[in-house]
Amino acid sequence: MLPVLLNFHGTDPILGMGSFSKELNPEIKLGFHSHNNQQLSFALSMHFVELLNKTHRNCIVDASLCGMGRGAGNATTELVANYLNRKQHCNYDMNQIMDAIDMYMSYFQEQYKWGYSTPYFIAGMYCCHVNNIAYLQKNHRTNALDMRNIIESLSPDDRKKYNYDLLEEKYIENQNRIVRDEQILEKLENNFSNREVFLIAPGKTNELEKDKVQQYIAEEDPVVIGVNAINPTYKYDYLFITNKVRYNYAKEIYSQQFYMTKRILLSNIKTEPDEKEMIINFNRVIKRGWEHFDNAVINALRLMDKLHVKKITLVGFDGFKNSYNESYADIALPTLNPDNKWDELNDEIKDMFRDFLESINGAIQIKFLTESIFDITENKQSLEEIK
Repeated sequence: MLPVLLNFHGTDPILGMGSFSKELNPEIKLGFHSHNNQQLSFALSMHFVELLNKTHRNCIVDASLCGMGRGAGNATTELVANYLNRKQHCNYDMNQIMDAIDMYMSYFQEQYKWGYSTPYFIAGMYCCHVNNIAYLQKNHRTNALDMRNIIESLSPDDRKKYNYDLLEEKYIENQNRIVRDEQILEKLENNFSNREVFLIAPGKTNELEKDKVQQYIAEEDPVVIGVNAINPTYKYDYLFITNKVRYNYAKEIYSQQFYMTKRILLSNIKTEPDEKEMIINFNRVIKRGWEHFDNAVINALRLMDKLHVKKITLVGFDGFKNSYNESYADIALPTLNPDNKWDELNDEIKDMFRDFLESINGAIQIKFLTESIFDITENKQSLEEIK
């Protein structure tokens, strides 16, 4: 007789199991397969076995070596087998299981990623289909706070489905917090009029070449803008911040400098400004068509274009290397991890930068003070070569 297999994603999977079991033919086996979104697969598997023991019904527990599975993964074979041997008088060969892990799993662990993550915790918290999480990650690189708000805005029934049109609608609704920013733009344009703008991005070179940077600032007296990060070495005229995580980090770690500096924020962060804050509509500076369309430096360049700035110097717009230690001046800076596909990310940023240069058609003089893989003048590349 075939087993009945139950597939559970939430935190209350075995509710009513006793009464459910009473209605079935006693020869029918019940199977249990769980996803580890909230790190409960092992605990729930044990609970399932113990409940079924009370009904004297045979059961099946689905598990995988090292918990391998989509997203957060599944119950872990080695943990379940060890529990069954110790507590349920089973006789699984742990040596065979360990040998299989040694023989096969290293390859999969190197090639694929699974296990606990905050996004899949959110899926578990709201009993949400993981395709919704994957969509928000792939198409919008949504941070945890926004992801929670978007999933929470779905009805309980919609969370269990994956209606991408609805999800896109909810994402846009979450991001498009419209503010009246015309006066802010006019004020900034007046402040930047006939001034060079000096953008300090978070890259490693803003720390390694700080003497050179400080000398340039002292000699040229530009408008100094920190992009999505603070280096306490520098005194900024403005901070330009594009996401909530970087906003909170700067406020927490560099609170004195944060509160002393004027801050230009995008409306996806907040719509009501605090003291020294100016809020710009998110959609004024983003252009969709790339996975990482919200790159902070590209957004800052687009804003400078709208403010009719004619001269921009860039520092710390280095390009990503193979680790945060190599890429960022502040190695604790919260950042993305594009599954270690750093070259693909750099290529995408190059393409966005090329697109920006073509859109301004020489209207802005842009130069790099520090080394950058995006510097087409230092590397003597043409726009065609950077494509």
